[in-house]
Parts: sequence; C-alpha cells; structure tokens
Amino acid sequence: MRNCFIAIIALFFLSSCGEKSRYTGRFIRVGGTNGIEINGDGTGFTFGRSGVQNDFTWELSEGKLECIYVDEYKRQDIGPLTLSFDDDSYLVKTSKISTSRYKRD
Repeated sequence: MRNCFIAIIALFFLSSCGEKSRYTGRFIRVGGTNGIEINGDGTGFTFGRSGVQNDFTWELSEGKLECIYVDEYKRQDIGPLTLSFDDDSYLVKTSKISTSRYKRD
C-alpha cells in the first residue's frame, strides 16, 4: 500500500514537471522582434525592441500559465497574462488589451 502511494505521488510530480518544462524558454513574437522569456523558477519577463523588460511571476493552472506583472502600473494597464499553446504549437499570450502568438526561439 505504501509503495503504491509513493508511486502515485511520483507520477503526479513527474507529469507536472513535464508541463512546466514545455513552457520554459525564450519565445519570439510571430512577425516581430519582441518576446517572452519564461524561467523554471516561476519568474519571467517580456521584452521589446527598445530594450524594455517587464518582469512577471507565473503559476501553472489547468495547463496554462497565469502570469502577474511585478510592476503595479503594468498590472493595472495590461492586467494579468495567460500563456497557453494553440493547436499549431505556438505560444499564445492573452491579456486584456491584446492576443499575440509566439514561436520558440
């Protein structure tokens, strides 16, 4: 019984690690130069051609990353971000002002 319980916990842990690693890395906006970098430690940032970087924290929830900007102005202006993959394996960023597609760099 104890071994079965340990096996179930291990399986749950390994399955969640795979989902996180799918999201980690650098992604560039399709047709653009700005992008998103997602780190495995629950942090990340967006960047643009002007060199501006906006930090965020993220949490995996129901197969999507729910992201909150660290900067108060960005939180109010853009709101939370949701990052998910579409059917074509592009990362899709959705906020209250826009939706954009990104490819792995």
